[in-house]
Amino acid sequence: MRFVMIFCALLASPAAAETMTCRITAKHSCDPAGGCKKLQPGVWNVLDVARQTYARCDARGCDTYDASFSPSGAFIVIDVPSRGMVAKVAADKSSFLEVATLGMTALNSFGSCE
Repeated sequence: MRFVMIFCALLASPAAAETMTCRITAKHSCDPAGGCKKLQPGVWNVLDVARQTYARCDARGCDTYDASFSPSGAFIVIDVPSRGMVAKVAADKSSFLEVATLGMTALNSFGSCE
């Protein structure tokens, strides 16, 4: 309950109107046939809680999607159902996790936000 109150206070503050940029530092591709393999990170994410959007960006630009943001303990859970993607960011932005699916392959990305 305490986190929900803090989360709501953050949403009401001017700083929350700003976006969070999450940098990916490690990425893995996992599938039933080949297991998991390391990939070179080449994307970052821009989260906008106020606008309820999630953008995946690379050298060619950003694709922005509608998202829902929900507090869960010490994390904010981001759901992007149109892309088969879910992410979590620590409330202090120190850690970030994204799981995206492509067919039967799961792409797992890790990093932090600012």
